[in-house]
Amino acid sequence: MILLKIHPASQFSNPQLQKADKIRKRKALNRSSEDVNVSGVCAGIAEYLKVNSTWIRMVFVLITVLTGLIPGIIAYLLLARSIPKNLDRHPANTHPDRQKDKSSQDFPVVPHG
Repeated sequence: MILLKIHPASQFSNPQLQKADKIRKRKALNRSSEDVNVSGVCAGIAEYLKVNSTWIRMVFVLITVLTGLIPGIIAYLLLARSIPKNLDRHPANTHPDRQKDKSSQDFPVVPHG
């Protein structure tokens, strides 16, 4: 009886297969579904660039203010429409780590004044 050991294609030295593996592993630009303030555009860009989303938000606000608000708002809306939502992750309010205990309810804090 002859037993054959089957190797995954990525272990062979074929350069085309290695290139295809790199393309599959490349991270795509998606809107974030975890770190969302408006629609997740800045957080998605930050995840893609591997930087803190606060930096991207600050740069975006600075550019928006310096260009007169309207171009920045239009650019954000176009990015929100064109960048796909990341469906691999849980939305912020349903993420298992962020779900609140059902037995404890939060009551709104009303300021006295």
